Order: sequence, then C-alpha cells, then structure tokens
Amino acid sequence: MDNEIAETAKATQEVAKTVRSGVEGAREFGGFLSRVLGESIETAVGMLSDKLKFMRFERGVRLAARYNEIMAQRGLKSDYQSVPLKLALPIIEQATIEEDNELQDLWANLLASAHDPALNGIVRTAFVDILKQMETVDVHVLNFVYTYILKVNLPNAEKWQVENGRDVRLAPIKYSVRGDKVRSSLSISDNIYECSVDNLIRLRCLAFYVEDIYLPGSLAAETASLVHDHNEITITSLGWNFVRACTLPDAKQSK
Repeated sequence: MDNEIAETAKATQEVAKTVRSGVEGAREFGGFLSRVLGESIETAVGMLSDKLKFMRFERGVRLAARYNEIMAQRGLKSDYQSVPLKLALPIIEQATIEEDNELQDLWANLLASAHDPALNGIVRTAFVDILKQMETVDVHVLNFVYTYILKVNLPNAEKWQVENGRDVRLAPIKYSVRGDKVRSSLSISDNIYECSVDNLIRLRCLAFYVEDIYLPGSLAAETASLVHDHNEITITSLGWNFVRACTLPDAKQSK
C-alpha cells in the first residue's frame, strides 16, 4: 500500500511538472509575440490564432474545390466507396496546412483516388507519410521518371527484347532513366537533383538502377549485378503506384 501511495505521489508530481512546463512555455511564447507585434499578450496570441485559423480555412476551401473538380474530371462519385478514416483524416489534415498549390493538388488527387474502385489495393496509408516528406522538386523528378518509363521505355520493351534480348516484361523497375536526362529536362542543378533522388530513395520511391551483366568467357550464362549511382535511376513499384494515386488519369495509362 505504501508503495502504491508513493508511486501515485511521484506520478502526480511528474504531471504537475509537465503542466508547469507547458504553462511557462505558453507564457514565454505569448511574451515573444507581444514584443514582436507590440500588443498585449492576449491580443497578440489571439491575432496569431485567428490568422492560422483563417489560413487553414482558406486552404480547406481550395482543397474542397479542387477535390470536386478532380472527382468530376475523373468521373468519380463519393458513393462508389467511402474513404477509411485512417486515410481520410490525415489527408485532410495535411492538405489544409499545405501552402503550395501543386502539392495540395496531389493531396486532392490522393483523396479522390481513395474513392476509385479501380485503384483498390493501390492507395496505401503509407502514401500520406511519403507525400508529407516531399518537396515540389521531388514531385517533378519522380513524375519525370514515371512518365519517361511509361512513354518511352515500356512501349519499346518488345523491340528491345528482339534486338538485345532484354526482358519484355512490363516491370517498371527493369528500366532506367539517366540522371543527365532528368537534370536537363527539369533544368535543375546536380546538387538539387542528387538531394532529390536521395530523398526519393529514402522514401522507397526511386532506386539506383541495377543492371545484369553477362560475364565474358563463362561456359554457363553467368551474370553479375552492376549497381549504378545517381547517373542511372529507376522507379520502384511503391513509387509507381504512388504516382498513379496522386496524379490525374492521363498519367495512369499503365495498370
């Protein structure tokens, strides 16, 4: 009994410390706003709170408008299937604090895709975390790789099979894009390109291209794997489906 009382008292003290720390932090922040804005603490905090609420309201209005446009553009209706709360709520939460219109459009597309029965099994809750950690340049790089493989590499797969004995299966990760092609097409520097690719690799959307090399002089058809660096990249299956879920139908020609 004594031990229980002691543990309860200790827990109460810790809670009190946390509350005091929070109150002190709020007071310090309020004082900071007051000094910067030249208003009383109450007025300064109220001004900031109102501004943040208004900004979020504005972004929410735009999100709703884009969502409706995208649903109509894709011929979707919300009654096809509802969006699970664990997916809908974080999408809406993140989309209403996103200030970049291009990125917010991806959130609106992702929400619309969650209604699309044709994309069942494609839309994942992991896409929320991926999109949260992407900058606009990352979106451009990933979309370029996706589009290049879709429009250039995959249509030529059968031709390469005949001419070079390359695997004709339409697995995107089997095809690559050169880094200089990405950089020149998007007009970005080497540093920005490499940082973007590194982030997309971290998010498992891109990967360094791995090429099978046939060993010369081998009696059997032995191969070795050559792993390329930033100079030759490919898209993962996760990245492929992420683009499909977050873009408009013209980028969804491949199943």
